Amino acid sequence: MKVVASTDEYTIYLRRDGRHAVKSNDGVAINGDAKVRILLEHELIVAAMPKERDSEPEVADVSEAVAEESAEGEEAVEAEEAVEAEVEEAVEADAEEAVETDAETEEPVEADEDEADEAVEADAEEAVEADAETEEAVEADEGEVEETEAEEADEDGEAKDS
Repeated sequence: MKVVASTDEYTIYLRRDGRHAVKSNDGVAINGDAKVRILLEHELIVAAMPKERDSEPEVADVSEAVAEESAEGEEAVEAEEAVEAEVEEAVEADAEEAVETDAETEEPVEADEDEADEAVEADAEEAVEADAETEEAVEADEGEVEETEAEEADEDGEAKDS
């Protein structure tokens, strides 16, 4: 790197790739807006000067914006409350109508409960029968396995004797 300019605070270098490096006298690299300002001061680059950030925004502008937002906010809150009230009224009307309809169509429930109990008992009986059939099938398979094992043992015994 070649030294292009040097001051009491920093040194500007020209790198081999044509870009500039800026280091403070402490050896710390200077980057960002500070680097751009330094390079612009020495007319090494052409760019727009970075904007300084205002620490205190204009009080008048802020108070006007707040006043506008609060006025709009109040109107929005009022509109939202009106919509919520309409929705509540509609829900209450639907609920009252549903209660009236249910009262008109109520019938004794006991008959339905008896039918349900009978259906549950029938299902339970079918399940018990299915379990019994499964157990019988398993026992039959176990008997066949034992017979097969006995036959194989006899065959092995005859094979050893020969």
